[in-house]
Amino acid sequence: MMRKIKPLTRAIGIAALVALTMTGCSPQSKEIDLASYQNQNVEWTECDSEWFIDGNRQSVEFNRAEIDCGTLLAPVSYASRLDAPDYAIAMMRMKASGTRIGTLFINPGGPGGSGIEELQTTPFPPEILDSFDIVGFDPRGVEHSDFVDGTEIKCSNATDFATYWADESSPENDEQYLANLELSDKHIRQCVKDNPYWYTMTTANVVQDLELMRAVVTGDADLNFLGSSYGTTIAAAYVSTFPEHIGHIVLDSPTSGEPTSLDRAVEEAQTFEVKLMGWIKGYAKHSRMTVAEVKQLLIDIRQWGDDDLLVGFAGMKVIDASTGQFRSNENLFLHGIEALSYFGESDAQEAFNQAIDDLAQYKWNGNFEWMALSLDGYDPNALRDRTKYDPKDLIRTNAFEVMMIVNELDVDWPEFTDEELDRLNSRIEKVSPFWSKLSEDPSGYSYEGDREYIDFATYAKKDPAIPDPPTSTPARTNKSGKGVLVVGSRNESVTPFPFAEKTAKQLKSPLVVFEGSIHAPVAGFDNKCLNRIFVDYLVHDRLPADGTSCKP
Repeated sequence: MMRKIKPLTRAIGIAALVALTMTGCSPQSKEIDLASYQNQNVEWTECDSEWFIDGNRQSVEFNRAEIDCGTLLAPVSYASRLDAPDYAIAMMRMKASGTRIGTLFINPGGPGGSGIEELQTTPFPPEILDSFDIVGFDPRGVEHSDFVDGTEIKCSNATDFATYWADESSPENDEQYLANLELSDKHIRQCVKDNPYWYTMTTANVVQDLELMRAVVTGDADLNFLGSSYGTTIAAAYVSTFPEHIGHIVLDSPTSGEPTSLDRAVEEAQTFEVKLMGWIKGYAKHSRMTVAEVKQLLIDIRQWGDDDLLVGFAGMKVIDASTGQFRSNENLFLHGIEALSYFGESDAQEAFNQAIDDLAQYKWNGNFEWMALSLDGYDPNALRDRTKYDPKDLIRTNAFEVMMIVNELDVDWPEFTDEELDRLNSRIEKVSPFWSKLSEDPSGYSYEGDREYIDFATYAKKDPAIPDPPTSTPARTNKSGKGVLVVGSRNESVTPFPFAEKTAKQLKSPLVVFEGSIHAPVAGFDNKCLNRIFVDYLVHDRLPADGTSCKP
C-alpha cells in the first residue's frame, strides 16, 4: 500500500477529501508579453498610511530615513496568459542616506511574511543605510500585494477559524475524526471558491516576480537580496534560476534543500527535542521541580486539554460568559510551544516559564494561545473579552492561508509505503522521545478507514483547468561562479543546522556558523560579528572563510 506523507509545516494540517470538485480558470493559449512588464516604470510616491505599522515597533533608523512606496505589476501566471487581473506587488523603499552603491531587497520568510513590515522594524547597520536603497516587498498575495482590482487571497474567517481550532483536536472515535474531516472539507471548498487564483502563489512565481523587480527597480543591475527563513527558499531558487544576475545574496537560516527527504523530518524532530528539553530544564530550575516532574506536568496539561479542562480567550465554546473565558485545547497548547522556537533564547525561556506557571495554577492557556495565534497572522488581542464566538471578532492577516498554500504547492511529495512511514515514525520517536510522547493523541485512538485528508497541491493536480500545477522548487545549484553568503545557527530548531550545511555545499558557498539557537540571526542585526561579515560582503564584496564562527 502506498501513501503520501503530509507536508511538514508549522501549522496544524488543513486538508480536504479527494472527491471535491474544484473551482478553476481555463488556461488561455496566449503567451505572456513579459516585455510589457519589464518596461514598466514604478512610480515612487508617499506611502499609504495603512502600510505603516504601530510606531512603537518601528526602528529608530526607519523613523530617520527617507521613505517612499511603489507597486510593480506582475502577471498572475508566468506559465500562460490568463484572463485575470495582475498582481500589484507592494514595495516600500528606505533611500540610502549617503553615497548609494545599489539596492538591497529583503524578505522575512513565512511564507506569508511582510517585507514592508520587516523594513520598518529592522535596525540595519549604518554602513548599509548609507550605501543601499533598501526595498521591503510583500510577495504576491501577502499583506499589501493584492490583485490590481483590489481583491486578495484570503479564506473565510468562519471556516478558517473553525477548522484551525476544531474542538475535537484529538478525536477519540471515527465519528469525531470524520467530523473534523468534513470541517476541513468545508474550509477547502470555501477557500477555493473565494480565491479562484490561489494556485498561482508558488515560490516559482515569486522568484519570477523578484527577477522582474530586479530588472525594473534597479535598472537591470545584479540582485542584492537578504532572505531569512522561507526567504532563503526564494533566495536559493533565484540563484538556481537566474545565476547570471547574482549580486550579493544572503541566506539567513536556510530551509531544507531536500523538502521531500524523510531525513529532514528526523532532523527537525531531533533539534526541537533539544530545544524543548532546554526549556524544561530551565523551568525545573525556575519552579524548583525535578526534570521528571516537569515532564509529567506537561503530559498532564496535554491530557487536560484533551479532557476540555483548559481555559483561555480563544476557541469556540464559552465556559463563563461573565469572564469571557473559552474552552482551550491541546492544539493551541502544543502550537504555542512550537511558536517559542521563533523567540530569542532568554525570551523563550521566560515565556515558557510564565505559560506553564499559569497552566499549573489555573489551567489557563492564554499565554500559549497568544503565541500560537500570533505566529499565524492573527491578532490575539482582538479575541479577548468576548462572550460568544463571532467571525467578526477575528483580526488577522492572510499569513495562515498563504503559508499553507505556498508550502503545499511547492513540494511534490512522493508516495511512501506504510512500512517506510512506520520506520520514519520509529526514527522520530528515537531522536525525539519526549516531544513524540507529548504530541501524540492521549486517547490512543487511530483511524483505520480509507477517507484521507488531502492538501492544496493534490487539489490543484486533480483540476485540469489549472494551467500551472504545483511544482517543486528547483534543485539548489549555483552556476554563477560567485559565492553567496550562508549563515546557520548551530542550535536552532526551526531550520536545523544541517539545512545550512547542505545549502552551503549545494550553492558552493562559505558557511558562517552562529554558535547559538536564534532563528535568522542575521536579520536582527544585534550581533557585532555577524554585522561585520554582512557589511564586508554587501559593501566591500568580501566573503568570509568557510566555517567562520560568531558567538552570541
